[in-house]
This record gives sequence, structure tokens and C-alpha cells, in this order.
Amino acid sequence: TLIGEEASVEGFSRIEKELGERLAALELRLKRIDKHRQDLIDECGGLLASAGKRLAELLFRRSVIGEPELRQHYAKASRDALDKSLSCYRQGFHGNIHSHWNGVQKLALEAALTGRFDDPHDRNIVRRAAELSRDADSNEFWALGTLAEIHLLDPDQSEMDLARDAIRELKRRKAPPHAVES
Repeated sequence: TLIGEEASVEGFSRIEKELGERLAALELRLKRIDKHRQDLIDECGGLLASAGKRLAELLFRRSVIGEPELRQHYAKASRDALDKSLSCYRQGFHGNIHSHWNGVQKLALEAALTGRFDDPHDRNIVRRAAELSRDADSNEFWALGTLAEIHLLDPDQSEMDLARDAIRELKRRKAPPHAVES
């Protein structure tokens, strides 16, 4: 385990190595995908960005244990991993603005890292792409997760009821537990 007093430098190093291998495999897979398979490009790019966020979290947690002289190194490596994840999400969204999941993740990271959206118009584009996806398929539940997140990212926080509505609809559509919990 990597939580609390159970955390060890060896445990972090092992998981960091495994995540690095996973990231390298995803990068290679992304390069090999047929350029006509936008669905696979979106999925693989999103997985790559998500794995990068996991690495950033691991490195951040690693920055608070172990050798004091390495703490700044791991904190910077964590930020670099988040910047790379943001770049992956941005590429995915800009390559396909219908990819609402990549778009909302891009916006969330922009807000977390800089306190603002690079392009405030992207929020409306992501919201509309998710609405279209939701409306096109009564079994679609990922778009509802995007809508909940996009409403939570409302700068003036006036859309909390809309976020709750999206979560209720997600549950009503009987999404798998991992979709509701994530």
C-alpha cells in the first residue's frame, strides 16, 4: 500500500516503473492506430492522459516521503506529468470536438493548473457535444458524467442543480457502478 505510514520508497518506485511502462505502451499504440479510426484515437489518447494523471498523483505523493533532497524533484515531475496529460486531452479534444470526455478532462485540468480555461468557448462546445451524445442514445451514460462535470466547472457555481440532475439521470439509466462512482 502507498497510503500513510505503510508507504515505502520501494513501493512507489515499483508502481512508478509499472506506470511508465503502461504510458510507453499507450504512446506506441496511439502511434499505430489507423488514422481513420477516430474512435480508437480518442479512446487511446484519453487513456494515455488518464494514466499520466495517475503518474502525477503517484509522484506528488512520493514527493512527501523519503529523502528531503528529492522532494522538489518529485513535485516538479508530478507537475510535468499533469502538463503532459493536459496536452494529451487537448490534442484529443481539438482533434475531435465531439469527444466530450477528452474535452471536459482538458477543461478540468486547465482549471486546476491555471485557474481558468484557455478558451472559455470550449465549455459550451463540450456541453453541447455531451448533450447531443446523451440525446442520441437512451443507453448512453458517459455523456451524463461529462454533463455533471461540466456543470461543476461552472465559474459562478450556478449550475449545481444541473449537475445533480445529470447524476440522477446517470443512475436512472442504470450505468455500471464504476461509471457512477468515477
